[in-house]
Amino acid sequence: MSEMNKVNKFEGKRSERSENSGNRDNRDNRDRGDNREKREKRDFTREAPYAKDSYLSRVRVIADYQFGKGAGAGLFPDDCEFKLSATKRVRYIFLGKERLATLRANDGRLTLSQTGAKRLCETLPAPAYRVIVKDDVCEFVAAGKNAMAKHVTFADPQIRGDDEVLVCNEKGEFLATGNAVLSAKEMAEFNYGVAVMVRKGN
Repeated sequence: MSEMNKVNKFEGKRSERSENSGNRDNRDNRDRGDNREKREKRDFTREAPYAKDSYLSRVRVIADYQFGKGAGAGLFPDDCEFKLSATKRVRYIFLGKERLATLRANDGRLTLSQTGAKRLCETLPAPAYRVIVKDDVCEFVAAGKNAMAKHVTFADPQIRGDDEVLVCNEKGEFLATGNAVLSAKEMAEFNYGVAVMVRKGN
């Protein structure tokens, strides 16, 4: 075969490969375009939501995990209502017009309202998730002031920093709810600083 024929044959194969590659690229681009168009046209507001029973079961399981067995059923009765986020996940849990809790998006844990905290206090046997403060500061804590470490007389040993806790007086009566800044051990040992960042008083 002459050198010219070899060159022409090689050029022909290279051209054919280039053409096939171009066709594949065009098909891939069309497929990606079709998929993008389908995603853009997808209407999330029309997607079938989970059943109400599924929402209720889910938040009860979270409450049981966060506060202990039985907390979910006591905190969330059967007639709860749910408000969803833009991504169709449970965000707020209501009982009638009262908000019981908020499901935090960042860690999936529950933040309690005053009403929800009272229900939990009635459900959980003492001393679970309770921080007891001196009676002479109860008025301030119930009004929404933070509970200071020097005023804490007892804290449930299982409490860790950032836990949702119930602040009570020395009789065990509910005062407020909030986030523990210190662990139970630190509350007992520290004589300064905030023990519980109170969200809302009684």
